[in-house]
Amino acid sequence: MKMVRPKLVAPQITIAEDQAEFKPVTAALARHPDYHGRGYRVGLDTHELNTVVLAFRPSDEERARLAAGEDIYLSLLTFMQPMQAVIVSVGPQEPAGWYGVEVEP
Repeated sequence: MKMVRPKLVAPQITIAEDQAEFKPVTAALARHPDYHGRGYRVGLDTHELNTVVLAFRPSDEERARLAAGEDIYLSLLTFMQPMQAVIVSVGPQEPAGWYGVEVEP
């Protein structure tokens, strides 16, 4: 499975560029209005953000396995800290609706 840049019209950042043990990943930054708590600011003065949106592209083999009924597994490296909440969806339309942003053409 390959990580790809989310196709959301939202601020984008690249994570882990300087960490040799990880592959860099580009993520969209967004605010989900239904979830409150500590947000963060990354040089954006307009609103608090509470979500990092990642996108993944399955290989043809993985798509065939999904079509055959295999499940999706998501592993979170928590380093024995409390687990962060996650949302899994398919395609950019649903997250775009949650975060009130457009899908890139």
